[in-house]
Amino acid sequence: MKVRKELAAAVGDFSGSINSLGASESNKALAACLSHYGQLEKKIQDILGTQVTSDEQNLDFVVDEYLRIVGSAKVCGLSLFQKMLPSSSLPLPHSSPWRTE
Repeated sequence: MKVRKELAAAVGDFSGSINSLGASESNKALAACLSHYGQLEKKIQDILGTQVTSDEQNLDFVVDEYLRIVGSAKVCGLSLFQKMLPSSSLPLPHSSPWRTE
């Protein structure tokens, strides 16, 4: 995302330079072409900015869902472990904190 942000900023700077160049051009046809090109680059900058925002939101969503899944797995795993512990016929290791002997 950092790269996309930097790319959007660079495209914005380039767009401003092209617009300035078009404004200072004495040839009307070339000035019009540069102006249109500068506007196109500005639209590209806007699209890149939108993509960065979308990527950030998607990443936030994925991380949030991941944390919820991990939390649920911990709770379910611990709950199942606690339910199975008393009825388990398997011997516990000597260093186990649940050993009652």
